Amino acid sequence: VLLMIDDDMRMEALKQTNYVKSIVTAQGKMDLEKKGKQSYQGEIYARFLCFGNGALKALYDRSEGFFRRQIILTAKNKKSLEDAIALFKADLITKRYRCLVRGVPSCGTNVICCDEAIMKEVSAYLEKPPTGNVFIHDIPKDGDLPITSRYRVLNVYKGAGPDGEDVSDIEVELVTGRTHQIRAQFAPLGHPIIGDGNYGRNQYNLHFKNLRGGKVRYQQLFASTLLFGKIPKENIHHRLSGRSFSIEPLYDVKLK
Repeated sequence: VLLMIDDDMRMEALKQTNYVKSIVTAQGKMDLEKKGKQSYQGEIYARFLCFGNGALKALYDRSEGFFRRQIILTAKNKKSLEDAIALFKADLITKRYRCLVRGVPSCGTNVICCDEAIMKEVSAYLEKPPTGNVFIHDIPKDGDLPITSRYRVLNVYKGAGPDGEDVSDIEVELVTGRTHQIRAQFAPLGHPIIGDGNYGRNQYNLHFKNLRGGKVRYQQLFASTLLFGKIPKENIHHRLSGRSFSIEPLYDVKLK
């Protein structure tokens, strides 16, 4: 099984989920059972890859917010897993996200993406301390990591923010994949993600209500799309060349 979970995941969750931990850390035999059939010994292979969004209490957490923000890519056997990992290493899988941000972003340089979508590209440098939030710089300092994101505005909610400010639904493509990259990069551009208390402003977030009239309790950031590039024929997944898989974000904010 290839589980895709983002770098916001609290790794202590592994300690709270002993059964799932035995699966995601296993690379050997395990008792498997199909409904109505005798259990049998099978090979289990698992590895974490970063894609998605959510801070969970346990790996099986289906709580509101986290469960519906996952994209899970599964591999049936070791060869499928190894070839899937090879696609990520060769940048043949593109990851995209959807999020609600303050204002209407317009900065960046126009670029044509792998699916011919036109997006704006923005770059900066990321400082990652041993713990806590990351920092974004325009000019690199020692130890900084280069970051690049692409985005396009899909929809604008006129006057949905405080003082009649607009709110945008944007799609973001990661060219690099760093810790908190989307959240940290768009905040200093003046477009923090709604509900993000770390990189946004709580006073701004308090303006919004969730769909039930309560407080918005998590950032409105969703893993939304996987795009497959031109996959070599020797890779077991070559039939996925040019295909894409998407889910719609279930934003939990009243905007109209």
